[in-house]
Amino acid sequence: MNKTLTEEEVLDKIREVVATQLGIDETQVLDDASFTNDLGADSLDSVELVMSIEHEFGIKIPDERANKISNIKQLKDFVMENDELAKRAKITKKLANQVITLFTDIVREKVNDGEKVTIVGFGTFKAKYRKPKAVRNPRTEKRMVIPASRVPVFTVGKLFKEEVNNKFLHNQNELREQEKIE
Repeated sequence: MNKTLTEEEVLDKIREVVATQLGIDETQVLDDASFTNDLGADSLDSVELVMSIEHEFGIKIPDERANKISNIKQLKDFVMENDELAKRAKITKKLANQVITLFTDIVREKVNDGEKVTIVGFGTFKAKYRKPKAVRNPRTEKRMVIPASRVPVFTVGKLFKEEVNNKFLHNQNELREQEKIE
């Protein structure tokens, strides 16, 4: 699908696909309705739903991301993110999705291998070792040990931090100016 859709058009298309896949009326498909809890989807329905959305919008939803999408709004946000990247890069949504998937796969592999991945001006992804830690369960007062682990961490780059802070300061100054006027 190469035509750029509005947010409302994306929502309408998603509602239509969900209603068709789950055999329910479109009026039941509310933006914050949980696919499983509110709309009665089981795990097989969820897989078929993801496949139908991928086909409808010409995108690929990675399994890790698909597992976190539980309602229409989250699904719409994913579709729109892919559309935004495609528009800015002047490429198809399918290619944009492939680029995102490739990038995250590479970062995941490098970090799992113990390497740092730095994106200059943005930040660094790396794995961090956590020592075992003795703790006390506050409910039972029983002592226990949290085992050692390796966890992924992201450190925000200096330029990105400054950019976010400058935007914040700019907005604060605008608010102060508005308060003076009122």
